[in-house]
Amino acid sequence: MDDITITFLIAGASWYIYHFFGNQILDFINLRKAIQEELIYAANIWDAKYDTDRVIRTYDKIRRLSAQLTALDTSLFPWSRFVLYKLFKVDLKTAAQQLLIYEADIIDVQNTGGIRTQAKHKIEKALCLPFTDTSERIESVVKTKKRELSQLR
Repeated sequence: MDDITITFLIAGASWYIYHFFGNQILDFINLRKAIQEELIYAANIWDAKYDTDRVIRTYDKIRRLSAQLTALDTSLFPWSRFVLYKLFKVDLKTAAQQLLIYEADIIDVQNTGGIRTQAKHKIEKALCLPFTDTSERIESVVKTKKRELSQLR
């Protein structure tokens, strides 16, 4: 084989690897970054009555991110799925489901049961994001919310 044939084979293999493997991994990395950004942005939303515009924008954005994550999970090629699920220990289905739970709890004015805090922790775990809350804090939030609910009854 001459040099030009080898060059074309390498170029063809590189194109194939990038478009059918690398591109999906890059899509995941960009989506993961957007999800982390939105989780940080939404962390201080505690009462939908007072900040309606921000709540609606965040609600829509998180729902859209969940849909994009589900679409990415559905469209992954087997080798991309292997890299994400086995090597990076990522669980896209769980993350998408928890994003929907998180998003639904933003509208809930009473924020009952610390659902959003638990969902956020599960999203961070499923996408291998750095944890923003400790396990102790999550348990504390859940206990506090349960206590508040029992006092209301």
